Amino acid sequence: MFRFSIVALLLIGHFISYAQTNGKLVQGEAIVSFSQIDLLGFGIPAENGIDLHKIWYETLGSDGQLDTASGLLILPQLTELPPPIISHHGTTSPRTAIPSNQQSHFGEIFYGAFGFPVVVADLLGMGESRGFHPYLHAATQASASIDLYRAASDYAADLSVELGDQVFVSGYSQGGHAAMSTLRALELDHADEFEVLAATPMSGPYNLSGTLRDEIAANEEYLFPAYLAYIAKGFQAAYGDIYEDVNELFKEPYASVVRPFDNQEDFTLGQLNDSLLILLNELEGASTPTALFQEEFLTAMVALDTTNRIVAAIVDNDVYDWVPQTPTRLYYCEADEQVPFENAVFTDSVMTANGAPDIEAMSQGAGLDHGGCAFVAFPVSADFFRSVLVASSTEKINENLDISFFPNPTQEHIQWQYEGRVLSITVFDVQGKRILQEVGDKYELDVTDLRSGVYFLQIQTTEGVSTQRFMKE
Repeated sequence: MFRFSIVALLLIGHFISYAQTNGKLVQGEAIVSFSQIDLLGFGIPAENGIDLHKIWYETLGSDGQLDTASGLLILPQLTELPPPIISHHGTTSPRTAIPSNQQSHFGEIFYGAFGFPVVVADLLGMGESRGFHPYLHAATQASASIDLYRAASDYAADLSVELGDQVFVSGYSQGGHAAMSTLRALELDHADEFEVLAATPMSGPYNLSGTLRDEIAANEEYLFPAYLAYIAKGFQAAYGDIYEDVNELFKEPYASVVRPFDNQEDFTLGQLNDSLLILLNELEGASTPTALFQEEFLTAMVALDTTNRIVAAIVDNDVYDWVPQTPTRLYYCEADEQVPFENAVFTDSVMTANGAPDIEAMSQGAGLDHGGCAFVAFPVSADFFRSVLVASSTEKINENLDISFFPNPTQEHIQWQYEGRVLSITVFDVQGKRILQEVGDKYELDVTDLRSGVYFLQIQTTEGVSTQRFMKE
């Protein structure tokens, strides 16, 4: 970690403290509402409707100067709300295809549909913010998100909604990297202001330098070469002196294709990727990333030589080598063709070795690709956050208790089998509110009067407490 701070100083010649940012609310407005029926029609098993609001706020730009950025606030149509989620979106293109404009980002809407308030930054160089997006730049991903939360809290207060200082953190793909960046900043720089209850970075490139080094060293076909250009141009926007011209990194004719890319409507990331794939296959016979780059960079990247500026920037934005104190789950899928799943497994191993108290990388499907994994990971993430809320209401948790629950789903009764002594049975809703409680050595509970939805059944025994999620039909 010390090495990274020195690298940053060498890169930019001066230090920009993104920990000391702003978050002043400039403006907010309601943009659209979706009823529960609307969301069910979208294929989201919603438990409530949601209201979407666009937020304009002040934050530091990647150049260290004050900028006006934008983001999205989602408020569930409920009277009682759990702590909010600071969420992060994946890679988007063009720069207008962001949450506060597009209003169709699955993950954020999914969280809101399950009762969580959500704030999600468009990020710098996207939406209303100026300049080129500093893609995968950890510091600005974190500062833009934290400042948005501050501004969104002020806006929500005007609507008589209290967001509070307890938060969850999540994000998918680039958003996974941004989530880890934000979690680190919240714990290390803002612990006096925020309490992070849990985090779920998902399918993110946490070991960015290792991922790129492996791709280059393997010299195998890679179908997303535009990401490599996006990283280079994004770090140029963040640090300012990575190169004077892209041909210092990219060979011709690839440099001429990369040079005009500015993530606008007339030349998107997808179009850049298509152009590079066509050239690589035409000139090299396959889309191998080594063909794109100058030899000096390739040699430095394989050696992780941080005297090379772009390599130093890549290493500076690794987010795996620290010790989160927050309960953290790294969700991934083995068939991910865009972000190698080894990122999550490696990060888990390093953080565990460093002494992280509650970190676990968890596969969500060996056969799921990058897109398919998201549709599984977000529901699991929401369930994990709910379980943390329920667990926080108990004093002694023992998830290894041998208790079996049935039937699930249920219409009338939920039953359980346990050889020991049961002291009490409690049912919580998804907001962590106590709905039912029975005291005594019982093994069946009548849930006929509960509304349809998801609940948590908590069994307190002489050996501890076990919690089970169940569905009331």
